[in-house]
Amino acid sequence: MVILLFFVLIFMPDAAIATQGHRGIEGLYVHLIAHVFFIFSMVLFVYWIQKGRLIEAAGWKYIRYSAYFFILWNIDCIVVHLLESHLYKIAGASLGILILPVSNAAWINGIYYFMKMDHFFCVPAMAFLFLGLKRLLEEELS
Repeated sequence: MVILLFFVLIFMPDAAIATQGHRGIEGLYVHLIAHVFFIFSMVLFVYWIQKGRLIEAAGWKYIRYSAYFFILWNIDCIVVHLLESHLYKIAGASLGILILPVSNAAWINGIYYFMKMDHFFCVPAMAFLFLGLKRLLEEELS
């Protein structure tokens, strides 16, 4: 029963209460530049972890995995923001924003819906970062 309810909620969404919009195109440009900068920072971070042979320690392996997930998360966010700006009309609503599709292409709406769930990348990234820092602290204290 619980599994059925889970799939009904996933595949038949009504409203996304916790979503964020960027009013004005200037805010979107700055936001996209920040995502690109974060990707560049994580790629450079992974490079320095591997070049410095820090990867031999277990904590740094987790932190490297965290960086990979942050890269995926940022790519996902960029794609979603570009989809929003080109294929969706964002209107003001009483408690926030209303995202309305411009076309009735169900396949692109499905892709948008699943990509909007960026926590599938962000939460593991933070978890791996936590585990890596925890492991580094345990190694330092022992």
